[in-house]
Amino acid sequence: MLKEKLLPISIFSLAISLIISALIIANSMENNGRFIGDGISQGIFNITNTINQENNNNLDSKDILSLDEAARYLGISQERLTQVIIKDDSIPCVQISGEFIFSKNALEEWVKTSKFKM
Repeated sequence: MLKEKLLPISIFSLAISLIISALIIANSMENNGRFIGDGISQGIFNITNTINQENNNNLDSKDILSLDEAARYLGISQERLTQVIIKDDSIPCVQISGEFIFSKNALEEWVKTSKFKM
């Protein structure tokens, strides 16, 4: 008779302990996921910043620029720079095999002397 009373109590105790254990594990996984997610986000942010800094450093050391590099150097989009090339034939560039090439020094002079509105 004692065994009959203890069996439901032990089953109930086991069920409660399983539920509590599951809640503890779920909470730990959620917190750990937040930390991992934050770490990944921060890592991606750092990588992106490093790449951007390297690209900017490369622009500073280059004398000849592509269309993309010239647009970044001037702080405008490639599309806007293409429009400027079409509208203002005084912008210093050459087209070789369909690619626009710019001299950084000539671009600097053009910006200083041009009356073109960006």
